[in-house]
Amino acid sequence: MKVACIESGPKNREKTKTFLKELCELAVNEGADAAGEISCQALPFADQDEKPSEVLPEKRSRHWPEPVYPKDDLKLALQKFRHAVIFRVESGKGGGDPGRCEALLKVYTIASKLESAGFYGGYHLALGLAAGSCREVFCGKEEKCQALKNGSPCRHPLRARVSMEACGLDVREIAARAGWTGEGFLVGMVFVD
Repeated sequence: MKVACIESGPKNREKTKTFLKELCELAVNEGADAAGEISCQALPFADQDEKPSEVLPEKRSRHWPEPVYPKDDLKLALQKFRHAVIFRVESGKGGGDPGRCEALLKVYTIASKLESAGFYGGYHLALGLAAGSCREVFCGKEEKCQALKNGSPCRHPLRARVSMEACGLDVREIAARAGWTGEGFLVGMVFVD
């Protein structure tokens, strides 16, 4: 059985380039402060091999059992993509800030809309990543994440997205490559092609 593949000739490269620009515009129209296209050839991944020193109890995440996100097996899958759109949303300075929660929700919303636009634009494997923990945004008042219970589904499967950090991506390096320095913003990403 033959499988049809999308050719990577000049016509399709031009189509992809145009589509990525449209996604960047959509991100800004949906509330992102900035957006841009990046190549996925040399994605920077955070070094998660070393365990951090003991973290004070007040600094531990109430949403995750460890102070850093564990490694996921997505590194190889993410490196198969050629292009992605990244976007930035201004946020508050720290956890518990109502501005931060609003900014996180905006990142999840934009990632979801860009992912859908990618799918309906012919990029059926489009993958949206958000920032932080989805639990902080959607289920912060719940005692426990329902999806972490054996056999239970996520309460918000169509809105929740995996964070860039959970995939092992070095968010600071990606932001720096886009020319975004400093703090006070969150970054989302949608893999397209």
